[in-house]
Amino acid sequence: MQIRTLLILLSILGAVGGAASVWYVAAQKEIAQKQAEIEVRWQIYSDSWSRIRETATESFVEYTPDGSRSGFWQQENSEPLNFKVGQNRSNYFTDYSDSSAGEISNPMLDALLARDASKTPSTYLRSFF
Repeated sequence: MQIRTLLILLSILGAVGGAASVWYVAAQKEIAQKQAEIEVRWQIYSDSWSRIRETATESFVEYTPDGSRSGFWQQENSEPLNFKVGQNRSNYFTDYSDSSAGEISNPMLDALLARDASKTPSTYLRSFF
């Protein structure tokens, strides 16, 4: 074999070897990028659900007995979705401190306690949630 043929053969083998190594590195890089993208998307997805859960939990804190909308669950409150009712404690009509405990005038609680009216609680819960 002549030197010229040997050099051409070595050049071709070098080009093929370089192309194969570039292809291998590019394929590994693509796999790594796809895996990183999957992890980032999963992290964004789980973070958004965590944020939604935290906001929902914080919004439910308002409806606890110490919250600003605690009147929603009072049995004496005849308008549970009107949150301005319990704000003025000096008003005679919104002060439930001396009312009797036997009568339920809250339609939400009344509907939840009634066994025969199955659609009424869902109506109130739909407007609440």
